[in-house]
Amino acid sequence: MTAPRGLAYPAARMLDYLEGAPPAPRQFVEALDDLFAFRRRQWAGEGFAPIRAEWLERAAGLGRPLRIETPAGVVEGVFEDLDISGALILKSNGERRAIAAGAVLPPAARST
Repeated sequence: MTAPRGLAYPAARMLDYLEGAPPAPRQFVEALDDLFAFRRRQWAGEGFAPIRAEWLERAAGLGRPLRIETPAGVVEGVFEDLDISGALILKSNGERRAIAAGAVLPPAARST
C-alpha cells in the first residue's frame, strides 16, 4: 500500500507504525473495534484524563512550532498541551490558545 503523492506535506500511514506484518483487513477492523470499546469504557469509568495523559506521552511535536489551519484561518505557535476537553493548546504571540478543530500543517518555510 502506498500513501498519496503530490501533497503539500507528507501523508502518514498506519502501516509505517506497525511492528511486524500488517494484519488482514478483518483482523485490523476487529482490533480497532476492541480498542475503541476499551477506550469508551475507560472514558466512561475514569474520564478523559488517563486517555489525555497517554496521548501526550506519544504526541509528536510537543514543544515545537506548529501551524494549524482553522475555520478562522491559519494559527502558528508552539504546541504546549492538550486540555481536558481535548483541544490542542498552542502558545501564539504570548497567548495560550485552545484549538478545537483544524488541520495540522508543517511549519512554514523560512526565507534565508
